Amino acid sequence: TVHGFVVTPEGDGPFPLALDVHGGPEWLWADQFHPKVQGLVDLGLAVALVNYRGSIGYGRDWRDSLIRNVGFFELEDELAGLDHLIEEGIADPDRIVLMGRSWGGYITLLGLGMEPDRFICGVAGVPVGDYVEAYVDSAPSLQAMDKALLGGAAPDVLEFITPRSPITYVRNVKAPVHIQFGENDTRCPPRQVRLYIDA
Repeated sequence: TVHGFVVTPEGDGPFPLALDVHGGPEWLWADQFHPKVQGLVDLGLAVALVNYRGSIGYGRDWRDSLIRNVGFFELEDELAGLDHLIEEGIADPDRIVLMGRSWGGYITLLGLGMEPDRFICGVAGVPVGDYVEAYVDSAPSLQAMDKALLGGAAPDVLEFITPRSPITYVRNVKAPVHIQFGENDTRCPPRQVRLYIDA
């Protein structure tokens, strides 16, 4: 069972829906006001906020489930939440936006490549597009986090990380994608984002 929130505009569904993936991954969506969410709802979109495996607040096993298994659990849980909302008549399956920042941007790009027929567009803020090159250029503190999550430095675990890197699936992407990143960001190094965009 995966917990999440859904916020809907007035009226009856199915609505166009923004599947907003939180960053972290050790973070969570809480029951609180989010201006961005309200802005999307005011435009007529429903917004889904899924607390995928790896989120905090659900115990150590839930949080640590991503250790040596990044990428796939998060996407699986996001899609399960989406499928539930489609089955309930809340989300229109032909009008789904996948979006997120940081780790959420990583899962956004991964989802757009692995599930190219599910989304009409994507919005990825400060994402990981090429996991290996992101690791190479990252600040030492993030490299340490990645070593713990991946079981080693990304260039040393290519068999593990390649299928979990969005650039592996970039040629599958069909939907338009808006990507935002900073030129001097050591948490989301720009070179690896450019490599993804160029690909």
